Amino acid sequence: IPAGENGTFFQKFPFVSGAKPGPRNSLTIEYGGTTKSFTLDQSFRTLAFSSDTSVSGELVFAGYGITDTSQKYDDYSGIDVKGKIAVVLRFTPKGDDPHSPFVQHSTLRVKTFNAREHGAAGLIFVTGPLDDEKPELVSFSFDQGLSSSGIPVVTITWAALDSILQAEGKSIKTVQEGINTSQQPGSFPMSAKGKLETSIQKIMNASSNVLGMIAGSDPVLKDEYIVIGAHFDHLGMGGQGSLAPDTVAVHHGADDNASGTAGLLEAAEYLSWSRDSLRRSILIAGFSGEEAGLLGSNYFVNHPTLPLSAMRTMINMDMIGRIRDKKVVVEGIGTSPGFDSLLNDL
Repeated sequence: IPAGENGTFFQKFPFVSGAKPGPRNSLTIEYGGTTKSFTLDQSFRTLAFSSDTSVSGELVFAGYGITDTSQKYDDYSGIDVKGKIAVVLRFTPKGDDPHSPFVQHSTLRVKTFNAREHGAAGLIFVTGPLDDEKPELVSFSFDQGLSSSGIPVVTITWAALDSILQAEGKSIKTVQEGINTSQQPGSFPMSAKGKLETSIQKIMNASSNVLGMIAGSDPVLKDEYIVIGAHFDHLGMGGQGSLAPDTVAVHHGADDNASGTAGLLEAAEYLSWSRDSLRRSILIAGFSGEEAGLLGSNYFVNHPTLPLSAMRTMINMDMIGRIRDKKVVVEGIGTSPGFDSLLNDL
């Protein structure tokens, strides 16, 4: 029977499907007795996770923007970025090497959160000349399901930064080479001052979870639920985050999660024919928006169509097609003290 909204099998939920620059995006930097106004998407670009705000303040070059206590490396050591605009290189002192000891600190978001934690009022990203011979801007890069950074974040080219540093007798290439060679921070305050305004327009869309319930037969226990779930969205038409980022075509795949969805339907059919033997009720839950950040399941937990307090356990089926040595791997038994003994008794 339907377990969605308004007597249907569906639970609609809103989500942010995209983003685009809003009407107010500007960057002005004063240096060497001159004032430079940057042009959007030509000499600077707002990043998609930037907040909607404006700030002004001194610029501080903060190296790669990394703080790693285990490596005894901190680009923010010895400098003060509180209330100022930090200028940070992309990647790590070992470039974009995936085996770099700093790789976990290399993403734009991690660096942004680190800058914010150190009190930076804004952040400017630059791809250095050792990583990008042709000076280019970082892409807009919208990440679904992820919140804004809390500070304004933009990117400029290394050529633009180099002209600012030259007024201070420095060059970005020499600075970057010094950090990479020594594997030590090379941060310093700058005499330049910046004014930064960013705005992002979110593009809203809607999707639906699919929810059905098989009623139990026990007069008391039928008001309790066992949840069997799977997510039915995949990576869609390719694009960023998929295995075909430059392709717009149906992105087929049994894993993640056609196999889990097929298993959910099999379970629903089997249990519907066995309903007389069921003591508790079964909630069959197909979630959407998993790949975009657990959107559907998160919405259901915050807007349950059945009482969460009556749900006794959940079995989630995700990529169940990979069977090796005739064994099915069951993960997550540590989430309940009863799972270990239950599985061992099978």
